[in-house]
Amino acid sequence: MTLTSNSCDFVRPAAELRIEVTPAARRHAQCPPEAESLKGVGNEAAVCAYEGKPGWLGAQVTGRVRDQAFLVRVSTSDRSMAPKVLQQKARDIAEQVAGILF
Repeated sequence: MTLTSNSCDFVRPAAELRIEVTPAARRHAQCPPEAESLKGVGNEAAVCAYEGKPGWLGAQVTGRVRDQAFLVRVSTSDRSMAPKVLQQKARDIAEQVAGILF
């Protein structure tokens, strides 16, 4: 686990989780406009694929709660995992993060 003032990284040999919270004025990576919008996960939340380490699968959720932007990234080296399953994991974590920020 690595902590900074605005992020937390959890790393295992086959999986990684990154959570970032920053002032909304300093928005970080965003999902493209065609990404799936998420209702009930803060404001302007969306889920999309994420390009992480070469050969890994990744999903991210970006959004905002009040004046705080958040990013949740989940990635794995397990190529047998369905992308929709990985996106659901990112969505579940983002719901928790957004709830804490409220």
